[in-house]
Amino acid sequence: MNETQKQFVDHLIAADTPSPVAREGYEKKVRVMLDRTLTPEQRRLHVAAAGLMLLLALACCFNVVAEWLIEPHTVKYVLAFNGLTAVALVFVASQFVRGAWTGVVNRQTVGRLATGVGAALVGLLGLFSIVTVRQMPEWLRDDARIFGLLLLGFAALAWVQHTILQSEARIAEKLLEIELRLAELPTPQGPPRHQHETISDSAGLRQVTE
Repeated sequence: MNETQKQFVDHLIAADTPSPVAREGYEKKVRVMLDRTLTPEQRRLHVAAAGLMLLLALACCFNVVAEWLIEPHTVKYVLAFNGLTAVALVFVASQFVRGAWTGVVNRQTVGRLATGVGAALVGLLGLFSIVTVRQMPEWLRDDARIFGLLLLGFAALAWVQHTILQSEARIAEKLLEIELRLAELPTPQGPPRHQHETISDSAGLRQVTE
């Protein structure tokens, strides 16, 4: 190992723990890339969406009551599906309210919640189609099984794709942090480069999270 390489290794080891100023700058860059500030109109839309989710959750509850009055022998299946759907809708509504209240939405969190809730509902619908196949007419049972299996496969595929995108986002974020640390290293010609210089991985992280 020549002297230049040794100096670089020493500088890299010394920069293992970035300074508080560098860490603050890094976290600020990440927040700028991931957080989206809502306009007043968007905040009103979030409130309207929350109200719609709550109305749908209430409709699920009424559906359970109606099914119990009309077909009591199938109410347990309807209760399971509509109950879980209502819980998911209330949770989504709470996130809309939170975004409208704070005025800031995290792209990564929204993507994770949207994928998780969407995949869960689609998978639940597929499972519901398979479980309730005995209550359906004979000519419809095979189609219902195939439909349920397709929905379960789609939900699994959506979750796998979401997991891959999240891994790419974490890798891009880690590369951004590494580049920040390298920017803090002193150069042979002078002091360290300023931590606020343009970092190339920021665009990649924004693209992955969106």
